[in-house]
Order: sequence, then C-alpha cells, then structure tokens
Amino acid sequence: MKKVIQQVLSKVLESQIKGNIFIAYSGGLDSAVLLHSICSNIMHFPERKIVAVHVDHGLQDVSSLWAEQCERVAAGYGIDFRLIQLEMNKNPGESIELAARNARYKEFEKILNTGDVMLFAHHADDQVETFLQQALRGAGVQGLSGIPESRPLGKGCLLRPLLDVSRSELEEYAQANELKWVEDPTNHKSDFDRNLLRNEIIPQLEKRWPGAKKGILRSLSHCREASKQIDDESTELLTDIAQQNQLIVAKLSELDFVQQKNVIRLWIRNNNIVLPNTERLESGIKSLIGAAVDKNPILDWDYGIIRRYQGLLYLEKMQQHIAREELSWDLCSAIKIDNETALEPKCISGVGLSKEYASRADITIKYRKGGERCRPFGREGSHELKKLFQEYKVPPWMRDKIPLIYIGGEIAVVVGCCYCKPFALKGDGVITIAMTAI
Repeated sequence: MKKVIQQVLSKVLESQIKGNIFIAYSGGLDSAVLLHSICSNIMHFPERKIVAVHVDHGLQDVSSLWAEQCERVAAGYGIDFRLIQLEMNKNPGESIELAARNARYKEFEKILNTGDVMLFAHHADDQVETFLQQALRGAGVQGLSGIPESRPLGKGCLLRPLLDVSRSELEEYAQANELKWVEDPTNHKSDFDRNLLRNEIIPQLEKRWPGAKKGILRSLSHCREASKQIDDESTELLTDIAQQNQLIVAKLSELDFVQQKNVIRLWIRNNNIVLPNTERLESGIKSLIGAAVDKNPILDWDYGIIRRYQGLLYLEKMQQHIAREELSWDLCSAIKIDNETALEPKCISGVGLSKEYASRADITIKYRKGGERCRPFGREGSHELKKLFQEYKVPPWMRDKIPLIYIGGEIAVVVGCCYCKPFALKGDGVITIAMTAI
C-alpha cells in the first residue's frame, strides 16, 4: 500500500507541474486506485484543482451507468468531474481500439492548459503486455521501450506515476481501502489482442517461467536506454538536417541508411504521427532520396504522407478530404478553420492589416479556385496568385489549403505569404494573421 502512495506522490511532486491535476478516470480498478491515492493525499497539492475525467466511448450499453457511478465517486471525494462523450470515427486500417485511443487523447489535449497535468493509471503489467505486442509486430528498440512515463499533451503534460507498480499491488491497495470499481465485461474476452495476452498468454509464460514479467521489464528497460541513445544522436542530426519542419534531402543523403531511418522516424514521431511499418519506411526512403532530381516521389501510409519537392521533404498527416467552406470573420479573435488548424490575429509592429478593418461585416475566409489575383504590399501592380505561390515556393499540394482573407470582395491576406494593398500598411499595432495548430 505504501508503495502505491509513494510512487504517485513522488512522481507527481517531482514533475514540478504547477497547474491543475486531471485524472483519467475510467472507473476501473487501476484508475480507482490512482484517484484514491491523489484524493486521500490532497493536502500535498494546495491551491491545485483536482478533476476526474471520464470518457464514455458509447461502445457498451451500460456505459452511461458507468459514467454516473464515476460522477458519484468524484462527488464523494469532493472534486470536480468532467464527462467526455465520444463520437467514434475510424480511419482506414484503424482498429476500434486504436480509434478509441486516438479519439480519447485528442479530447484530453483540448482540456489541458499550460502547467496542467493529466495522470493515467497504466502500470507494470500494462508495460509487459505492450512489450509483447510490440515484439510480435517486429518493433525496434523504440517500440520495445514500452509506455513512456511522461510526455507533452496539448498545452500540458501527461504523467503515468504507476508504471513501476504491478496489478496485484493495485488490487491489494484497492481491497485494503475498500474501493469500488466497475468491471468491463469485455476484459474477460480474448477477442482483443491485449486481452488474449493478459488472460491466456502471460499466465502460461509465468507458469512455465516464474518471474517472466520481471525479465520482460528488465529487457524493456534495456531497450529504453538504447532508444534514448539513438534518439539523442538522431536529434543532433535532425537539428542539422531540418529547415523549419522540412528535411533537406542533400544533407539527409550524406547519412548512412540506418541513420536516415532513425532521423525520419524521430521526425515523424515529433509530429505526433503513427509510424509506417519498417518495410514501407525502408522502400519509401530509397525512393525519396534516390529518385532523379526532376521527380517528386512520395511515401504514404495510413497515417501520414512524405513528399519530396525542390530538395526538401514535407510531412503531413493523412486526412480524408476536407470540404473547405467560406467563413465569415471579424479579425478580432481566433477562428477554427478545420479540425486541427486555427487563424489567430495578433497586434505587432511591422507589416500587417490596419486595425480599422477589424470588426467589419465583409471579412471572409476563402480558398483558391483558380485565376485569383492580388496586390502584395511593397510591390507594384497586380499579380496572379498561382505565380506568387511559385515565387514563395509553396508546394503544389498545399496551395489549395492556404487561407485567403477577403475584405469587401478583394484579397487582403494570403496567409503565410503576403499582405495586400489597399488594406496593408507598415507601422505599430497592425494586425497580423498566424495559422496555428489546435
């Protein structure tokens, strides 16, 4: 029992996070223990709001009853409760488990503000299951490193303080403190890979090789050390090869093939995109780097796409076609233009829009259809948007995604490229437009 409390308190306090504490609370055993360990030691977190966050995936008939029980438990602790009801949308090639996880984490990211932390109740047995799953998929040392203890999450941080605690220790804690929790009936079915490992494979391994879990955890620790060393080296290489968020092909081609793979893997992970499998990655790298100069090869997979254009590699998340609609805007506050991007006005000194245009009723956001012209500030005459994109070296596949801000039916801003006459000026307090990730 003391181990659970010590692990949670030491990890959370050592994280030095100064914001609010959110707890991913499914209502199951693991999260019930985590929630109790925090709430029974709330004196260690003065002036910090504690919030239990429950996700209803809508996949079980009784999920609404679970949510109600979780809310009652949170109320009993005297802490805030937040319910997230998901609408599940699977991407091509995505399992229901992965789709649920991705949807969950996207919602979690929206909750956290700067300085906040969200705690998850993953434990040592989860690490063992993850290691075996990754080994069976043929993962490298990064995949075999297991679940990370912490990482950025939205504007805040994710923390898993129970990774060194076994499930049996959590059960002892729960029984000693007379905790109540919900049991998902699907946990006892071996239809899902992780359940099969938990219910059948790992018990057989433990029966044949007592201490198998401890051995796996040692191997996992070795893999984590090796992965860190690879990432440290790759980070140095990536710093030299990267130009903003693109990779310089000429510099990348100077590396050996293993270094190329490691750098590109790190680049993809840094952009929060699921990696392609090894075979796809290796064949794609050979094409991206080895193709003739006048070619524009691509590497695409279910979650992302890498394109080569004018000596640079560009990375994007794989998305279904987005119908880009015309939007009205006031230039006064940020506006969401799709599921991942927003436009944000800022006042600075330099070139931008005169503040007199804020709050006008005739401001709209549109996208290129072909044939548009504008008058860039600081230049003479009217210019075709197509030629400006070529001049600004905007890759062809990105040109239809560039927001165009119109005032009174005339282009005032080509976002990321130029401000246009007669709306633009140079001075103090002008309005500039930044495109930001949500």
